[in-house]
Amino acid sequence: MMSLIFDPRQIRELKRRILKGRVDKAIEAFDENIDSLKNWRNSFSEHFFNEPIYWSLQVKLVLHEMRSNLEREDYDVTTLTNLQNTLLEIQQSKLNRIGNFAKEFLSPEGFTAENLWNTYRMWEELRNGKSPTRESDSMEVAYNPQKDSKFFRVFSVKKLDIITNFYWDLRRSIIVDPIELTSGLGRNHQFFGQRSISVASIDSDASSIVLSLGLERHNHLVRHRSILVASTGSNDGVEFTILEEGEFAEFEEMLEYETNRELRNSDSDQEESSNTTNSD
Repeated sequence: MMSLIFDPRQIRELKRRILKGRVDKAIEAFDENIDSLKNWRNSFSEHFFNEPIYWSLQVKLVLHEMRSNLEREDYDVTTLTNLQNTLLEIQQSKLNRIGNFAKEFLSPEGFTAENLWNTYRMWEELRNGKSPTRESDSMEVAYNPQKDSKFFRVFSVKKLDIITNFYWDLRRSIIVDPIELTSGLGRNHQFFGQRSISVASIDSDASSIVLSLGLERHNHLVRHRSILVASTGSNDGVEFTILEEGEFAEFEEMLEYETNRELRNSDSDQEESSNTTNSD
């Protein structure tokens, strides 16, 4: 029997191509996220979406550094691992926390001026290192296409341990309601692509289950099923303001007023300091 002999250089080249393909998938996902955020900024608010845009761009910048390293046949694994650690730090301590704070402060009324303002201020505290640290906030946001605003899908990308996780694939955290699983194809199964998910063992009291769906096979499901929460109410009878009807104009007015107030206070403090110095 002929034995297979692998050239170490061939193995290294194969690994390089695999890692490069992973990085390309992540770049594609964040390109999509950034495009969505920029479109919403252009359509709704000049300032609200800047924070998630900034940190999404930081993620993409590190991904491009990783890709540049992988363009070379003599790529350095230590450098790639360090870049991955930087990537995870940004994703978990910044971007995921931005998403979780938004999920908390935009519920249950949605994109009202007050909720937008509170979310924005919490993001400011995060940027200044003043926000509370909760381990759960470092996780990606679980996104329910049937109930959540599509805004939250931006924060649903799972852990980007591209280099060190042998089984890594680009995935998003998607929530699917049990009632959706059982609709259309009988009581026990609903097919997603080539996957059949049994719901026979799901607790009847459970309101939802979280499924990690492979982006390359299931992304089209989310993209074509962006079903918004009705603006006239939610499951709890609370009026929900959707993204497209968000009170962004009022938020911008609040932000402008607060910015001007802080400027006036700063000028007043400087004038008082100058008078004190002159009197001395």
